[in-house]
Amino acid sequence: MVVCSIASVTTAFFIFKKIHNIHAAILSSIILGFAGYSVATTQFIWNPYPIVWLMPLYFLGIYLLAKHSKWGIMLLSILQGLIMHFEIIYGLGILPGFLILVGYFIFKGKQHNKIKTLIISALLFILPFIPSLLFDMRHQFLMTKSIVTTITTGGQNLTHKGAPDNLTTRIILRIDDLKAFTLESVTTNVLVNYTLFILFLIGVGIMIRVKKDAQQLTTIVLTTIILLSPFFVFLFLKYSVWGYYWIGTAPLYAMLLCFGLGFLFEYYKEFRLFWFLAIILLFMYAPWSAINQWYGGGLVPGYQVFSTQQRVLNYIYNDAHGEKFSAYEQTPPVYDYVYRYLFWWQGRKYGYIPTDEKQKNVYVILENVPSDPDAIYFVKNTLHITEAPITTEVFGDPYPKVEKFIIDPSKELPVDPNFFPQL
Repeated sequence: MVVCSIASVTTAFFIFKKIHNIHAAILSSIILGFAGYSVATTQFIWNPYPIVWLMPLYFLGIYLLAKHSKWGIMLLSILQGLIMHFEIIYGLGILPGFLILVGYFIFKGKQHNKIKTLIISALLFILPFIPSLLFDMRHQFLMTKSIVTTITTGGQNLTHKGAPDNLTTRIILRIDDLKAFTLESVTTNVLVNYTLFILFLIGVGIMIRVKKDAQQLTTIVLTTIILLSPFFVFLFLKYSVWGYYWIGTAPLYAMLLCFGLGFLFEYYKEFRLFWFLAIILLFMYAPWSAINQWYGGGLVPGYQVFSTQQRVLNYIYNDAHGEKFSAYEQTPPVYDYVYRYLFWWQGRKYGYIPTDEKQKNVYVILENVPSDPDAIYFVKNTLHITEAPITTEVFGDPYPKVEKFIIDPSKELPVDPNFFPQL
């Protein structure tokens, strides 16, 4: 993870050093490395999700596409395939935007060997799907059925809500998501975020008025299309599927922001150092407190950050007093992998790693799930626990929580292996 993260930030540096200048390159590395969405999610300085690492290359692909290079569409194709492999919901969210990029290449790209380039791009797009396809075939097309169910139910299988949200509610929620993953994702200070965005617009205005570079403007337009694509896809889902699926939006916006700010450095050459230092100080002003909290792993006290997760695990192991236990996290399928890894890691220290098999002592980790705030559905229908919790330990305001159950495993049904049977 460390190697990939450093490589991603370094890649962003060299991309902007090539297409702009050293000032924009340094700025991109700082923003990508210290942005609020990275600081808030991990004790390490960079977001641990592979899609985040790929977004500087995705921006490079858009830039090359705007320059009418065949390498642009090929790079974008394999990245799009990888994104859909790592997170299918986000991949589907930007898929319409990606198809627009393909259409741009077809109608605006160089005519020489265009068919050959499209065939190679299609193969590169399919390549990352091979492991998923083999998995799907061996498991009765579980993933395909889940995707189809998500589309046909409008996201009901993910939210578990009884009734769909009206269009007005969805528009409001999607606008909030769009702001959170773009304009408000750079720092923890809203004023600083919007000031940087205004400077970005000034930089773009300078590029349009002075440089009149159609390819640079095309890069901005195409990147904006990708940023807006999840907004419209999620808007047409009848149920308000959570915006945290927009994993790659924030780092791609950071790349676009630096691209626009780079024109300030180009145009105001005599004030380049002033602009550079001013923007750096403006950016660093907001995250200083965040960076200090990041060092302890707690940007949002009690929320899903590393230090909180460690406290949860230490409590469970200490409360169990060496006895075997089972532990489950209230979360959609697959998303408990964070705690699974932590139990595997910390379990080596404590000498016990819990399995899915129910034990006498059961610990249930509750997260902030609006559709099931008290985990009643999760405990009853997924874990099949009939007893009431004997203790509840709170680690935040009001989440996460840990409920402890004492059960007789011989009288209980096993845990649903799919972790939410409605999927």
